[in-house]
Amino acid sequence: MRKKVVHVVLRDYIDTNSYQEQTLSRKHQELGYEVSVITSQLYRDKNKKRAFHKVEEFKNKYGVTVTILPCKARNNFTGLFQDQVIGLYDKLCQIKPDIIFVHNFPYRDMRHIVRYVKNNPNVKVYADCHTDYYNSHYNSLQGKLRALFAKRQGHILNKVAIKFWGTTPWRVDFLKNVYKLPSEKIDLLISGADETHIININREATKEAIRAKYGIPKDAFLVITGGKLDKRKQQDLLMEAVKQLGGTDVWLIAFGTPSDDMVSVFQQYEGIKNIVMAGWVASEDTYSLFMASDLAFFPGTHSVLWEEAVACSIPLVVKLWSGMSYVNANGNALLLDNVSVETIKNTIVSLNRTDEYNNMLHCAKEVANKFYLKDIAYKAIGEKQEE
Repeated sequence: MRKKVVHVVLRDYIDTNSYQEQTLSRKHQELGYEVSVITSQLYRDKNKKRAFHKVEEFKNKYGVTVTILPCKARNNFTGLFQDQVIGLYDKLCQIKPDIIFVHNFPYRDMRHIVRYVKNNPNVKVYADCHTDYYNSHYNSLQGKLRALFAKRQGHILNKVAIKFWGTTPWRVDFLKNVYKLPSEKIDLLISGADETHIININREATKEAIRAKYGIPKDAFLVITGGKLDKRKQQDLLMEAVKQLGGTDVWLIAFGTPSDDMVSVFQQYEGIKNIVMAGWVASEDTYSLFMASDLAFFPGTHSVLWEEAVACSIPLVVKLWSGMSYVNANGNALLLDNVSVETIKNTIVSLNRTDEYNNMLHCAKEVANKFYLKDIAYKAIGEKQEE
């Protein structure tokens, strides 16, 4: 009988995304587990506005059963003091999981998971943390109050949890130093890329097809960026740099949909000969875009696309953030301390078919498989790959 794995994602779950909560559940299903996701109506739209899914249950195209439960917490304040969803415990009793994986845990609903595991002591529980000093606004009073509440929920979950995973080294530190969970239960679980979209793919044919589709010269030095197109990601700086490199062989392809406050900014770069605005693309298609490119460049805050680019064996340039140096596994990446139009421009020029770039490319090919999702998915739930 297949083991049952339940991923609990109590807010901000969108089934078509490819963040860790989606990719891990899909990969667990592919690896032979019977997988369910339990989530709530509450999520944030592309402009970070509160929105609500329809209450329903469905099986997605990967075979994962997704249950969207009614949401009790209707605003951010009361959400700290009451359950996020209605019916979590009953749904767990219905599914009867062998393994529960909790994605983020600052909710009173953790008590229902603890209750379920105490009544079913053979169930294994793992949790991850996507929160750090930056995205939690920890320096503010509100950030500290939220961290205090999340810390309490973490310690409640600690009664049954086997492991708490930080999804970056900085988040590992946050688990230890802010939430003060037991160090022996804390470890790093990096984001990964689905290797089924990378291994045995004809890269040259992919490169030729993508470049032909968007009218990009075969011999162009192609830079790629994408994902969330908002102020914090700073792709507009990259676009301006590439615009100023017009007349060279440098091209840029940017995919994703800009937030409302950035629409007018990105519109300024439409029609620029060496900049392609690809718009929204399906998550599995991002792999083809990466493999058709020469350099991935992300000048702002962290994105799971950083790790995806590494897995696709292309050199990477990102903004330097505390605890993010692991993406530079062996010389495959550059981390820029100072990000501006000028530094971006200089970096691209220094890497355009130079010896430095060739060394980075060699390193990128060597390290890619460390970022494949299969091994990460087994590690996440304490399982070992069968020989």
